[in-house]
Amino acid sequence: MDAERCTILRQRAAVFVSDFIHFFADDGAAIPFGRSLTYRFAQAAFWSAAAWAELDVFSPGVLKGIVLRHLRWWMQQQPFDRDGVLSVGYSYPNLVMAEDYNAPGSPYWGLKTALVLALGEESAFWQAEELPLPPRRSPHTVPHAAQILVHQRNHLWMLTSGQLELNNFVNTEAKYCKFAYSTRFGFTVERGRFGLSHASPDSMLLLSEHDNYWRGRRECQDVIIGDNQIYSRWQPWHDVTIDSWLVALGDWQVRLHQIETARDLDSVEGGFSLRNRPLPEQHCVTGESRLTSGADTSALFCLMPQPRQGEMVLTPPNSNLLFADRAAVPLLRGALAPGKHLLISAVWAGDRANFDPASLPRVSINDRIVRLSTAAGDMAVTLTELP
Repeated sequence: MDAERCTILRQRAAVFVSDFIHFFADDGAAIPFGRSLTYRFAQAAFWSAAAWAELDVFSPGVLKGIVLRHLRWWMQQQPFDRDGVLSVGYSYPNLVMAEDYNAPGSPYWGLKTALVLALGEESAFWQAEELPLPPRRSPHTVPHAAQILVHQRNHLWMLTSGQLELNNFVNTEAKYCKFAYSTRFGFTVERGRFGLSHASPDSMLLLSEHDNYWRGRRECQDVIIGDNQIYSRWQPWHDVTIDSWLVALGDWQVRLHQIETARDLDSVEGGFSLRNRPLPEQHCVTGESRLTSGADTSALFCLMPQPRQGEMVLTPPNSNLLFADRAAVPLLRGALAPGKHLLISAVWAGDRANFDPASLPRVSINDRIVRLSTAAGDMAVTLTELP
């Protein structure tokens, strides 16, 4: 055994847990993000390895709770085909979201989580009482990954900088470059660039040249992460520059986009997608798009200074990773003439009973300082000088 290497790996794992614990929700779900999604409950394999290696990070009861809640969450999904075989997909069989290299055996990487079965029944893991997740600070920033995780009641979501996947596998923008990812509402994958319903508009700012072909954030020229906010600069065309700030403010996600364009553009910005069954109640007016379906609400508000129209779009079946039926996405739509623009919006999603429009963030602008205020606190964003 390579004792020196083992020591290094254990030290790294002990550091890793302080961030990775934030990717799991109280109900056992984990943030769906990135490429290896069809491996499913391999998301919790690290915690099984931590228990097997007796890594002194959390108590055996906490580790047991993470692993078993995660497995129970998956058993509430539809990961098997009609023969009881694990299918390619995420929460249900879904080849639309699959990677080029996925095959029938791919989902069985999830069996790495079964490493706890190598522990005897007398082990501390099996003898421990299953415990809930430990208290976690929210928001939690992961600086090196440029991610911010927010633990809202019954909803865990993550802001991200847009991490370009250099192999250019399918749906790179949807899996890596959206503004936010959610354990409760998942995300949609693209079915095509023509037509807004196919273009995966949830948690994205999409632009077109009045031709119904849509572009969003892909590669970032610059990324800076600060106090509960992420800044990125990206260019959907060589002569269109967008500086975006994503801000975690209580249960709200606030987005600021400073745009300089040499083109005449249409713009749409999307919030979190909802299941389309039952058909969502819509409240789509100037400056607001709010959808409610069952116990869920997803809302998107235009704060200032450029008004946008609220809309709803339905994506095709099998586009959302969490549910097979069509997804409903709240949108804000507006035109962008050549020149400079500032778009500010606020996003909220979660329990219908917990939504309070009176908590909507307030905005004030003084020169290049944008101040955001809610009952949960205040935040300031300093706008950059566009080239």
